[in-house]
Amino acid sequence: CPQTRVLQDAVDDVITAAEYLISLGLTSSSQLAILGGGHGALLAAICVQQRPELFSVMVGQSGVYDLLNYSRLGSGHAWVREYGDVRESERMLSELHG
Repeated sequence: CPQTRVLQDAVDDVITAAEYLISLGLTSSSQLAILGGGHGALLAAICVQQRPELFSVMVGQSGVYDLLNYSRLGSGHAWVREYGDVRESERMLSELHG
């Protein structure tokens, strides 16, 4: 799914930025937090899931975390194009988990 590749690219960018800030001595993992709202909350959650040692805390506001059922809940059907539909492809999950 091309959109999940874009999401992984965004995750990679956030992780690279965090590593850069740490390498400059501007912060440390014990002081670094990540915050995201809406789709950004999913981005933050994936960053923490892929690199838990990099962030001290994650705050997610109104995030989409249930990727197995989101398309059947509320307005989730509108996001199928962006995140894919687990009923059609389990590849989406493996891509999101890096």
